[in-house]
Amino acid sequence: MDASSVTVYEFLLKGGPVMYPLLMYSIVTVSCVIERLFFWRWLLIPQRSFADAFLTAATENLARASLVAQEYPSTPIHRVLTSPLKLKTPTPEMFRLAIESALDRELVNMSQGHRILEAIASTAPLLGLLGTVTGLIQTFSVLQIGENSTAPSNLQATSGIGEALITTASGMIIALLALLALRFFKGLQARQEDVLIDLGNRFELIYLQTLTLTSPPHETSPAPYL
Repeated sequence: MDASSVTVYEFLLKGGPVMYPLLMYSIVTVSCVIERLFFWRWLLIPQRSFADAFLTAATENLARASLVAQEYPSTPIHRVLTSPLKLKTPTPEMFRLAIESALDRELVNMSQGHRILEAIASTAPLLGLLGTVTGLIQTFSVLQIGENSTAPSNLQATSGIGEALITTASGMIIALLALLALRFFKGLQARQEDVLIDLGNRFELIYLQTLTLTSPPHETSPAPYL
């Protein structure tokens, strides 16, 4: 057993039994953050080039836009914009509904892991507080003051105070990291949602313009999806 593992093990022992669920919280938090970072990195890189190429092709011909979509990997923007192309001669209402449904599904996928981070951010400080209480209970149960005080009992009392401080600090650090990660990923989701809504509106306008060239004008006007 190397020095680092011994240090971690001793740190867990000093923090008391509450440190074990806090350790589990830290592992889940790090795993969730890593998974979400890979998700967003893979998601954001190819999207802008696809959106530009797709909408440019759609202004010329919807069939051409469908061919362009086949050249790009499946991403949220890809799935949202191509969802109405799977319908046969959709009405403007059907066209909008297809985009709305695809957008809702993508927002759910983007928010995966958020509830886990929310739960950790809200309960980790409570676990730290629980460790504080148990540490103080241990301190006062062995603390002896006055002529009858002994070094061993006071040493145990110091250990209880250390347990209280370690669990409190650990709970706050884990909660802070989970909260910062949650805010970061929610910011990415909000930005991506704005992009999807904007592109969906632009594609719907292109489709309505296509209909006006082939049929009498429709009185239906595009509306925001959310």
